[in-house]
Amino acid sequence: MGRVGARLVQMMRPVDWLVAGYQLAMAVAAVVFRDNIDSWATVSSRHLLALAVVVTVRGLAVKYPRRWLVVLSEWYIGLALPLAYAWAGDFVHAVFPWKIDRTLYAVDLWMFGADPTDFLQRFARPWLTDLMQLSYCSFFLILFSGYLVLYLKGDRKHYQDYEFVVIAGLYGTYAWFMLLPAHSPRFITCPDLMLQGGWITEKINRLLADNAYAGGAFPSGHGAVSVSICAFLWRYARRWAPLFTLLTLLLLLSTVYGGYHYVIDLLAGMVHGGLASLGAILWNREWRRRGLLQASPSARRDG
Repeated sequence: MGRVGARLVQMMRPVDWLVAGYQLAMAVAAVVFRDNIDSWATVSSRHLLALAVVVTVRGLAVKYPRRWLVVLSEWYIGLALPLAYAWAGDFVHAVFPWKIDRTLYAVDLWMFGADPTDFLQRFARPWLTDLMQLSYCSFFLILFSGYLVLYLKGDRKHYQDYEFVVIAGLYGTYAWFMLLPAHSPRFITCPDLMLQGGWITEKINRLLADNAYAGGAFPSGHGAVSVSICAFLWRYARRWAPLFTLLTLLLLLSTVYGGYHYVIDLLAGMVHGGLASLGAILWNREWRRRGLLQASPSARRDG
C-alpha cells in the first residue's frame, strides 16, 4: 500500500469510506447511464465534488483537530442526508425502465387479502390525517434527535455506531431505488387518494409535492432506519427509547395510511436495515480492533 493509501486508511472512518464509495459509484453510474439521466455531466460532477468534500473534511479534522472541525466531521454526513435523498432521484429508471409496483401490490394483497392503504382510509378523519402527515414528516426529526441524544451523552463510540447504522441503512436504500424502482401506492394503485385534513395536511402536501419524487419507495428508508434507531436506543439510551418507539410506530403507520409505501416496502426496509446495521457495527468493531478507529480526533481550542 502506497503512502497515500496508508494515509487515507489512517484518517478515514468506515462511514467515510462508505459515503466516498457511494459518491464515486454514482459519479461513474451517471456517465455509464448518461442517455437516461438529464444533465448527466452535472450529476456526475456534483457526486465527485461530494467525494472530495468527504476526504477533505475528514483530512482537515485529523490534521487540524480544532473543535469546530471535529464537530463538523462528526455531523456533516448526517446533516447532508436530505440532499443525498434528493440526488438519488436522478438515478430512478436510469438503469431499468420498469417499476415493480404491481408485484409489491400483489404481495400486500396476498398477505392481507385487501389493500392496506384502502383499508386504513376507512378510518380517515381530518384530525387523523393531520396526525399521520405530521408523523410522516417526523422522519428526519427522529433521525437527528437520535444523533443529538447520543452525541450529548458524550459516548463517541456508540455515536459513531449510530451514525454508521443510519448512513448504511439510508444510502443502501438509495442504491436500491436505482435497481428496483417503485413509485408507491399514491402514484399507482391509489392515484385518486386525496388526503383530506386541515391546514397541516395542506402545507405538508405542498412540501411533498415540491420535494418528493416517484420511484424511491422500495425498500422503505423509513422502515430501514427508524426501527434500527429504536433498537439502538433501547440498548444505549433506554430513557429515550419509549418516546422514539411511539414516534416510529406512528411514522410507519402513516406511510401506509398516506399511500407512501406498500407494507412489503416497510418489511423489506426492516430486513435491509437490520443487515446494514449489523454490517456497520461489525465494520466499526473491526476497525477499532485494528486501532484504526478512535472515538474522535482530539479536539483542541482555536487560537
